[in-house]
Amino acid sequence: MKKIISALAFAILLISFPAAHAQSDIFPGGTKEDLEIWLLDRLVCPERYSAGDSTLFVINMKFDDQGNRLAIKYSTDPDNLILDQVEPLLREMKPLDLEVSSRGQVIKTFKVGYVFGGGKVEVAGFKIAEFNVPKVGSFSEWVINEIKTVAPRMKMDGSRVVVKFTVDTSGKVANIAVLESDNQRFSELVVDVLGNSPLWEPALFGGRPVDCVFTVPVTLRVPENSQSSSASGMKPRTFPSNSRF
Repeated sequence: MKKIISALAFAILLISFPAAHAQSDIFPGGTKEDLEIWLLDRLVCPERYSAGDSTLFVINMKFDDQGNRLAIKYSTDPDNLILDQVEPLLREMKPLDLEVSSRGQVIKTFKVGYVFGGGKVEVAGFKIAEFNVPKVGSFSEWVINEIKTVAPRMKMDGSRVVVKFTVDTSGKVANIAVLESDNQRFSELVVDVLGNSPLWEPALFGGRPVDCVFTVPVTLRVPENSQSSSASGMKPRTFPSNSRF
């Protein structure tokens, strides 16, 4: 009888152990950096990437105001061996501590990429697109100079426009859209100027070129005897296009 009870207790122990182990693989909550490291500690590089080959795996998540996950999206055509690792880890998770931007807006998205290669897994670094044209100066200076060639002949004193555009993987400025404007003629001028921008150095994510979206305010100011413009506050808004919701 004692042997039967002991065997039964041992069987119950074996049955309950996997459940306890599964519980430990639920993200316990914390910051975006905590989640990034928590995932990194659990990911294993597939054998196919143990030599020279590598791949970039991108994860995008959206959260509600309380930090609960609403949606998840992976990179286009993800590696199934990696997907099979990631999906169970993110099936359940405690709320994320949401960050607040410099403008006071709650950031409800989480984007991270992992590079699998050389038998190891690393967090993918992101390098913003750069306007690096010899003898031209900064992008803001280039925009101002281009506008000055036309603006003095047009009545647009104090006009302001906010535009959004994409620097694509080839470095070309594309998808130009006007977000705010108080002067249609000035908006058209700014769009034309941006459409003729020299090539940029594209953004890199995990060492690979990706789209990078900017939002730029452009204002036409009028000093005493001359007109001038300013393009400032340029900020990248997104990561790769294949990671957007």
